[in-house]
Amino acid sequence: MKSAHQLTLLFQQTQTGDDPYLSVWITLLCSIVAISIALISSLRICREYQRLVIFRLGKYIGVRGPGIVLTIPFIDRGVIVELGEQDREVSLFIHTHEGAQVKFNMKWVYQIIEPEKSLLSVANLENTTKQLIETTLRTLTADMFISEVIHDRQRLEVDTTVQLRETLSMWGAELIRFEIVEILRG
Repeated sequence: MKSAHQLTLLFQQTQTGDDPYLSVWITLLCSIVAISIALISSLRICREYQRLVIFRLGKYIGVRGPGIVLTIPFIDRGVIVELGEQDREVSLFIHTHEGAQVKFNMKWVYQIIEPEKSLLSVANLENTTKQLIETTLRTLTADMFISEVIHDRQRLEVDTTVQLRETLSMWGAELIRFEIVEILRG
């Protein structure tokens, strides 16, 4: 049997809301919410045409996907790489041997074959490839006159394609098509 003093204290606790287990319930609820957020943030979904390249504390771990991929929150960083064909257009102004300016409009289509190499071999595959196209065409046209550039379009296309295929294969990508759409006098 409880004494009158104990009953009074129990009544005061229920009136003021001082539940001795309230802090335990709040801690348990916060823990459940934190674990749920960590679990949800560790799940990544990769589509069929994507792969997730995982870095753990900055070190390359591996390639995962497609499907649901589980990572360690706040430790793993995943970079999604598109495996489908990607087409790009680029316009360049290049000076010929005689100093005339020529504008090249080009299209190129590539596909990433090895996601890890495309991230680890080069900082930005697309920008570096654009710079490679520009450098290759500048080298090829440096000793040509403007009439030769316009008439030797096919040879320029073939030589640039060979150079791009060779370099892109080292970077984990495959050149599907390179085309000089038009050459205009600048």
